[in-house]
Amino acid sequence: IQRGREVGMRKAVGATRGQVAGQFLGEALLLSFLSMGLALGAAPALMPAFSRLAGTDLTLFGSDPSGLIGLLALAATVTGLLAGSYPAYLLSSFQPVETLRHRAAAPTGAARFRQVLFVFQFAASVVILIGAIVVSRQLRLIKSFDLGLDKDQVVTLENNLQIYGQMDAFKQDLLGRPGILAAAYGGQRPIDVGQTIGVDWDGNPESIPARIGYLMADYDFFEVFGMDIVRGRGFSPDFNDAEADTCVVNETAARMFGWEDPIGRTIIWSQPSMDPARLRTRIVGVVKDFYDRSLHSGIRPFMMRVWKPWNSFIFIKVDSPRASQALAGIEESFRKFAPDYTFDYEFMDDYFARQYADESQQGRLFNVFGGLSLVIAALGLFGLAAYSAERRTKEIGVRKVLGASVSGLTTLLTKDYLALAGTALLIAWPAGYYFMSRWLGGFVERTPLSPWVFLAAAAAMLVVVVVAVGSRTLRAARANPVDSLRYE
Repeated sequence: IQRGREVGMRKAVGATRGQVAGQFLGEALLLSFLSMGLALGAAPALMPAFSRLAGTDLTLFGSDPSGLIGLLALAATVTGLLAGSYPAYLLSSFQPVETLRHRAAAPTGAARFRQVLFVFQFAASVVILIGAIVVSRQLRLIKSFDLGLDKDQVVTLENNLQIYGQMDAFKQDLLGRPGILAAAYGGQRPIDVGQTIGVDWDGNPESIPARIGYLMADYDFFEVFGMDIVRGRGFSPDFNDAEADTCVVNETAARMFGWEDPIGRTIIWSQPSMDPARLRTRIVGVVKDFYDRSLHSGIRPFMMRVWKPWNSFIFIKVDSPRASQALAGIEESFRKFAPDYTFDYEFMDDYFARQYADESQQGRLFNVFGGLSLVIAALGLFGLAAYSAERRTKEIGVRKVLGASVSGLTTLLTKDYLALAGTALLIAWPAGYYFMSRWLGGFVERTPLSPWVFLAAAAAMLVVVVVAVGSRTLRAARANPVDSLRYE
């Protein structure tokens, strides 16, 4: 509005429409390039934070900075032209007489365009907030979910050639260390098993073997991971070599076989590379179902066997209060039995967390952009509210003279934005539900899309509307009506 009067003065003294438009475009370009300069100055200090947020090592310029600078200059030019073209077109079209008499007004299409932008910005912000809430809830579900095994306080070591020849001795040495509760060997981590094998059995309804997950283990595997044997027994050293011909299956596999009592029944491996004498294996126990892969995949039929040559990992259960002492003992044992190898360990729960590194990064991004969307929405709304209050200065003064209250005026000036916010919610809720349903579809176990998720996102944005718009309109409503009418 103030710039409109300036345009009227300039046109009155001979400025052409092109000159006025050029001035506004030039100002927009200048601000855009100044912003680019400030961004380049702040980028080195912010780069470590962006690297952590992106989950990778980012560099600002690399070996050739000219390409990035040219791209930024192009972006600044396009941004300046886009930001300045509409004000330049609108203000340069004002007639001098109308602007100097304070009668110039933006066309109806301009007001509608502002409303469309507001609705779009509000809807996008609500969708981002819905995403932030859903991702956060899903990550909490993952961390607390019962996998059917206890992954906490389990130290993982990779087996090596020096330990392979003395596996039993190394295990006994570990068990004699303080703070170590149990130890076992295994072919893979039980929360990330990639191997499958074909099995056949009497009564198989299919003409080909079924593919099931499988894992090699030793006698104490179930103890280390706190896995429950629901039928039969686990592996035991009391049976010596005969135990290599037995297996333990999970509940899902037992149901697949269709036997009323699977204990003692025989299944046949479809593994030509193995000793034919070892292809037949007898079921001695049924373990409670557990998630042998991430929660992106469901529970599948699974079997476990004792087979030392395929045990690539050592799993050690440590006592939490004595974890430091236990780690020192593990390192001492490792250096004793494998002096030529580097001691390197990892806790199983840390490996579990790395399985969901992408989801954690997405959660951080949603949180950051959700916060930014709130700030940007607040700034934009404050500007729109100031513009609206400025345009309705005379109306506010007249209403106050006629007895309108401050609260009534504030409600009058705010309700239009609340109506637009309601329209944006009608767009954002279905969009948020659609996108987050697709995202959650990648998980077998997922957090529900409860109504309160959408209400919470809406409430956050409505608070922004009320605070940003209400604060500016309240100021206009409290103004002295005499000043308002004199101004007009």
